[in-house]
Amino acid sequence: MTTPVFRHATTADVPEVVDLVQSAYRGDRSR
Repeated sequence: MTTPVFRHATTADVPEVVDLVQSAYRGDRSR
């Protein structure tokens, strides 16, 4: 098993974070 690697988010990560949050709270999977 590999160990997860964590890093601080940058402005380049914003679109991915927005997609993740919106899919969790507004997507079909959240219903």
